[in-house]
Amino acid sequence: MQDQHYRIYDLAVTSEVKPKKKKRNMFISYILIIILIGGAFGIGYQVSGRKAAVSEPYFFEASTSIYENVKPAGYDGLEKSIVEIVEMVGPSVVGITSKVQYLDFFNNLQVSEGAGSGFIFKVDDEFIYIMTNNHVIADATELLVELSEDVMVDAEVVGKDSMTDLGIIKANKIDVPIDVVSSLKPVVLGDSDRIEVGETAVAIGNPLGYNNTVTVGVISAIGREVSQNTLAMLQTDAAINPGNSGGALVNSRGEVIGINTVKISDTSVEGIGFAIPINEAKPIVSQIISKGFVSRPFLGVSGQSVDEQLSELYEIPIGVYVANVVPGTPAEKSGLRSGDVIIAVGDIQTFTWEDMTTELQKYNVGDTVSLKIIRKGPINLTIDVKLADRNDFN
Repeated sequence: MQDQHYRIYDLAVTSEVKPKKKKRNMFISYILIIILIGGAFGIGYQVSGRKAAVSEPYFFEASTSIYENVKPAGYDGLEKSIVEIVEMVGPSVVGITSKVQYLDFFNNLQVSEGAGSGFIFKVDDEFIYIMTNNHVIADATELLVELSEDVMVDAEVVGKDSMTDLGIIKANKIDVPIDVVSSLKPVVLGDSDRIEVGETAVAIGNPLGYNNTVTVGVISAIGREVSQNTLAMLQTDAAINPGNSGGALVNSRGEVIGINTVKISDTSVEGIGFAIPINEAKPIVSQIISKGFVSRPFLGVSGQSVDEQLSELYEIPIGVYVANVVPGTPAEKSGLRSGDVIIAVGDIQTFTWEDMTTELQKYNVGDTVSLKIIRKGPINLTIDVKLADRNDFN
């Protein structure tokens, strides 16, 4: 049977943004094409207020460390009906309008608008902090947030990360009516590592500009690898619609367990959507809040995997062939050369480029890592490399 071709949609946006290609999904054997639109996820059945196995929730508290084990007023850790979940989380979900300026064919300045979603996860003395997707706010020259019906305020970007498609924006409380400020409530962040396939999931978002729209479904799968996002995703069967990007995926206890991000859209496909697990997002969000960006260890080489076939053809070892060493990077300073083959990071063998990058991500910026290489000769070497911050080389 021939592979079928489907479309996968990022969940945000503007009709002015052109689709861009993404690489083959490792979980579904077809080509995925990215289009910036929007979507949401949801759940399928109501549950009574019976006691559930409760993991300690996370809650962003003003003037404290990012993650505080503080239970907000009204949170009891019990399973709830869909109506109760919406009453609890709905007021914390916001609509986001992004405006992007661009020059048209005649060099005239134009403005396009896109729609997305987000949710309030932190409120301090000055600002209201909102979690969303990077693609909702990327390249925006102006951001408006709808905190409640007919209450729109300006927002600014705190930081964003394209690799994980996460973004944080904030609105100044001084711009918000006092009665609205008093009603603002951060969400409770749950524990996405405890999710089980088949459990309830509620999605709340801003599809097509209809704020606080609720859809229902279940968790269809966990640990899905999708497109170019580096995070393993949650899969759900709930409907996804344009504008739900960045919205909240909520469990039966009213805890946010995911950030709605992408959907597969095709006439032959129904009910395949994805969300970023909240536990995967937490460390990224912490860095964005504290630094405005995400630090990642950087080596500074380009190259490709050498499999058994290439190894036999070119008589080089199986591993990672270094095609180019970027000037001024840790790789160059350590003495790595074009033509080297990296066969291990530390004590872990690297058969592929993915093996190498996965191991390097386990280190922090500033750490020194030992690389085992084979150089033409053949010469076996161990080279110590002090990893830099990727942001220093953008």
